[in-house]
Formats: sequence, C-alpha cells, structure tokens
Amino acid sequence: MKGQIFTGNAHKWHQSVRLKNGARKEIDFENPIIKNERHIVTLTQIFERENIPTPPIYNIVMFSSDKVVFSEDQPEVYTRSAAIEKMRALSKRGKKFTFKEKRTIIRAIKKYSTSAGVARAHNAKISKMAKKEEK
Repeated sequence: MKGQIFTGNAHKWHQSVRLKNGARKEIDFENPIIKNERHIVTLTQIFERENIPTPPIYNIVMFSSDKVVFSEDQPEVYTRSAAIEKMRALSKRGKKFTFKEKRTIIRAIKKYSTSAGVARAHNAKISKMAKKEEK
C-alpha cells in the first residue's frame, strides 16, 4: 500500500492514494494490528494444544512500500525499510530453532489451517456481505 494511511479508527483504517493517472483511490480495511492480535492468540492456542513451547511472537505490521505516510504513529506499524531493521534486531536477540523444532511448528500450524479454497470462499463471502452493507 502506498499513499496515506489513516490509523485513527480502532477497527477500520483508511488508505488514500493518488494513482498515476491522477485519480484518487480510497479504501477502508481492517486494522491490521487487531487482526494480528487474533492471529497471535490462535497460534498460542495451537502451540498449547500440541504441547509446543510458545516461541516469541511479535505483532509487526509491514507496509511493503517506503512511500506510505501514517496519520498517527503506531508502535507495531512499519514501512518496508523500518520493518526489515526491526526484524533484524529481533533475530539477533532471539534463539535459533533447530530443523526439528521448525518442522514441528510448521506441522502444528498446517494441522489447524484451512485449505486455500476454503479461505478464498470465506473471503469472497465476507466481501459480498460488506458490499451489501455499503448499499
């Protein structure tokens, strides 16, 4: 995402970007910090169910462009360059996982994951419902 990201609303954020043709594009999207928090809870529950010690999990939201401006600073939100620096710093202080530990974590996550097709169908359903609410 590029342009300006308005982060003030707790649940919905807003992107405003000027396109190459001069037109403006406006998009509302779910607050990614809250979304990540739900993912962290889910991962923690998976690790507990599978008796895997929960590794450190960080809530980092990375916008893949350095050409993004935020309306308010959020401690978990980074541009691409800043996120890379943050992840390098975190990787230096964390422990390295063995191949066996990585494989165990991946298997546990896959065990509780939905298929890509199911996820796409769910996302399409939610998008359809959101469009109906806009009308």
